[in-house]
Amino acid sequence: MSKGCSLDTSIISSVLAWLDTSVVTFIQFITQHLLIPPDLDMWKKRLRFFCYKTIGTVRINDLFEIMVEYPESHGAVSDIKKCLSQVHCSKYLIYMMQETFRERLLQPGANTEDIITQYSSAIKVLRFLDPSGAILEKVCLPLRTYLKNREDTIRCILSSLISQEDNELTRELSSTTGTLFKCNEDSDLENDDWKKWQPQSKDMPTSPSSSGGKHSKSLDTI
Repeated sequence: MSKGCSLDTSIISSVLAWLDTSVVTFIQFITQHLLIPPDLDMWKKRLRFFCYKTIGTVRINDLFEIMVEYPESHGAVSDIKKCLSQVHCSKYLIYMMQETFRERLLQPGANTEDIITQYSSAIKVLRFLDPSGAILEKVCLPLRTYLKNREDTIRCILSSLISQEDNELTRELSSTTGTLFKCNEDSDLENDDWKKWQPQSKDMPTSPSSSGGKHSKSLDTI
């Protein structure tokens, strides 16, 4: 299976169909010819496991590019989600993305706009793969921390928000502006006592949603 397989189309169904119609049939022919009792159920389970493992590995190796192309690459993302449900490759995904982000984004020479855009895409993809947010938290925590400590992050966001240029970051921010500075649904500003609102003390613990929890929007987590 080549590294350059299509990102916009899921390939798992076609590979599984090929296994059932060609590979399993060939195994059945060989075992009958050798007078060996065929255990086709066992072979199917092994082949399917190998299929999910291989496709999952290939797709995860391409996950950075898949995130760049998302949502056009939804087919590839769907493949990864299916593989995660069949073989336990979440640890490999977390490791690969942490290393890829470290090598390609967590560098002084990386453009801040590109980092924010990739960060937002990563959140969308990882939330689809794992709605619990566990993978998202482990993968994106170093990236989020890096952006918070980068001096030009806020300036870059604000500049893009007021810019008239049509680029990837501007489109991303435009689609999330309503949530970027929006309070949570249960915010004190949204009830009848909004006039009595007081800023939260620094000593008060923050809620998961205010610290980048799984239900927060893409760029709210920065």
